[in-house]
Amino acid sequence: MAKTDDTADDPDEDEMLPDEAEAIAQRLDSLDDEQRRSLSDVADALDDE
Repeated sequence: MAKTDDTADDPDEDEMLPDEAEAIAQRLDSLDDEQRRSLSDVADALDDE
């Protein structure tokens, strides 16, 4: 059967670019404590799956 998803076979493609990592870090720094707790709850829920 043919592969139907668009995932790449190149593992390097999944690596985050430095600019992306910096942008994410800045976004996380701008969150207030309540937003951080909420984000942490989401991350914990995803880890439990």
